[in-house]
Parts: sequence; structure tokens; C-alpha cells
Amino acid sequence: MALAAGVSVTTASHVLNDAAYARVSAETRNKVRSAAEPRPRRLHQQHRGRAFHP
Repeated sequence: MALAAGVSVTTASHVLNDAAYARVSAETRNKVRSAAEPRPRRLHQQHRGRAFHP
């Protein structure tokens, strides 16, 4: 998620944990929060339609 937002893991952690001491711009906070939103999961083409058998 940090990679998707283009920030360091530390910066992403500060944003997600609302660290008061972190000096992070509003633009960066928005990028991290946007990258952290749940995305629909898609199966790879070869796995579609297959049943899961543990």
C-alpha cells in the first residue's frame, strides 16, 4: 500500500495511525488513505471458475 501511494512504509504507518507528531502534507495523507481503501479482488484468469478444495 505504501508502494501504491508512492511513500515510505514509515509515512504510510504515520498516516494510518494518525500520528500527531508526523509532519505529513494533506496531499500525501490523501494519497495514502486512497491507496488503503479496499479494492475489489479479481482472480487470475486461470483460477476463475475453480472450486476451492482444502
